[in-house]
Amino acid sequence: MILKPYKNFNTDCITQGFHQFHKAIDSLPKGKFAYGCPLVAPERCKIGKIYGNTRTENNDALKNGYGLFMKGDSGLEHLYFHTFPVFPVNTGDIVEKGTIVGFVGNSGNVISGGVYVPLEDRLLPNHAGTHLHHVITKDGLPFDPLSIMDLNTEPSYTTLDLIIALTKTIAKARGLL
Repeated sequence: MILKPYKNFNTDCITQGFHQFHKAIDSLPKGKFAYGCPLVAPERCKIGKIYGNTRTENNDALKNGYGLFMKGDSGLEHLYFHTFPVFPVNTGDIVEKGTIVGFVGNSGNVISGGVYVPLEDRLLPNHAGTHLHHVITKDGLPFDPLSIMDLNTEPSYTTLDLIIALTKTIAKARGLL
């Protein structure tokens, strides 16, 4: 079983489920702090790739926005997209289950209620389009994250863990790390 991606995640948070045309789950943390909600490693993982402010190999803009690829000890591959652009982790890092690895955002192409959310609306205080796009694959085949997610166990990072992750993120954003 894998850990849920953020504290207080439950099936009520899901805004789009896994299906034939959407090989992931989209979710929105509840409450006024959805934008910036800490994301955790679902199992012990190696950070494989950070999708940042660049173009992909086929030169398309990053439609999924900023994101993070993690390879778990189980062999599962975890992808988090539509995150903040800066992460408290680096490519190659080994992180333990429950370690803060990023923050929920609204980057990339975002659709809410069937309507594209323009960038200027995402910058307003309500941060329209905020959500997590969560993909899991095994040997290149996607499957529903809910089928292996432990919904009864909360991530257990501390306030100090959060402060350290935020400090690393801010330092990286300012070019200090």
